[in-house]
Amino acid sequence: MYTDLGDSKGSGMTKMIPLAKPRVTKEQQRKVLRVLGSGSYILGEENKKLEEEFARYCQVKYGICVNSGTAALHLSILALGIREKDEVITVSHTYIATANAILFAGAKPIFVDIDPKTYTIGPEAIENRINIREQGQ
Repeated sequence: MYTDLGDSKGSGMTKMIPLAKPRVTKEQQRKVLRVLGSGSYILGEENKKLEEEFARYCQVKYGICVNSGTAALHLSILALGIREKDEVITVSHTYIATANAILFAGAKPIFVDIDPKTYTIGPEAIENRINIREQGQ
């Protein structure tokens, strides 16, 4: 974010207002440089280690790294068995990746409003949408 710090004389100086200063440790820098030096940015040894550590942490057999939240949503939808012509209820106040992941699977996103107190999808909104669908509307 930038702001005009010009004085009354119109100097027009612009200065960046930092939103957050990254804190990267020497150990983190060393690990990043090791990955860059390996030439294997994806599907490399570090990726495999992360997947294994994450699976252990989650107490599951496998962990899978993907390149984006969109890819993670898409794989999750496929893993749930959602396919073409299925309908998936989701909130209307969401990032486009949510709807895109549903569409990538061939399913149809059904949008419902959020709960004004929690800003999340409410059980009543889901129930109301299911009831409308069951009535053939």
